[in-house]
Amino acid sequence: MAGADIPRRISVATTIIMLLAPAGLLLVIDGLWELRWWASPSAHHLVALLTDIKREFGTDPPVLLRGHLGAVELIVLGLLTMVPAFLALGVRAGSRTARTWVFALTIGVLAIGLAFIGSDATEPITLQTYLTDLHQGIAAQRIPQVSAAMYPSWYSWAEDIAQGVQALAAAAAVIALSAAVIWHGDWFFGRTRSQPADDAWDAAISRLHQRTVNGPDNQP
Repeated sequence: MAGADIPRRISVATTIIMLLAPAGLLLVIDGLWELRWWASPSAHHLVALLTDIKREFGTDPPVLLRGHLGAVELIVLGLLTMVPAFLALGVRAGSRTARTWVFALTIGVLAIGLAFIGSDATEPITLQTYLTDLHQGIAAQRIPQVSAAMYPSWYSWAEDIAQGVQALAAAAAVIALSAAVIWHGDWFFGRTRSQPADDAWDAAISRLHQRTVNGPDNQP
């Protein structure tokens, strides 16, 4: 089908759905980077230091990125976010199956992404809170050690940006596809683009109706 035949909102929705691929890839890269850091000697040293402070002073350690499991969750979420992008051409062609799967997957990854962001935002002990507690307590002399062992601040910023981009891209895809379906419902449901098949279906329904009304003995 020629590109000129495709409604503008369908084309825009298709483009936005395709953007889920780089958004999901960004999340996958961030998750892999975090897994790499967790496997490094620096991470082991930092965890051991925080554990030692907890044992000596009773100060609970802060949340360090998302942890091993959290990094794996980011990778899985990133991969799921990329899937609708591979169905975008089906949406562009008017496939109801592609449209349904894109809706379901995109709404799902959006909900999961927002849940991840919400859980991160509600963590009671952040790094700043932790350092403040150390400064106000008897463990203030450990602050330089913790600061020296801590990963660069851009690690957490990268995680936040990746999660934010994923959520925004998923929300934009849901909104764009919803608008396309509302304004151009015939692209998926109408008869215009598949008239011969629909005519054959209508003819079959008509014959069935005639048999039901007239009975098999009254058929011409």
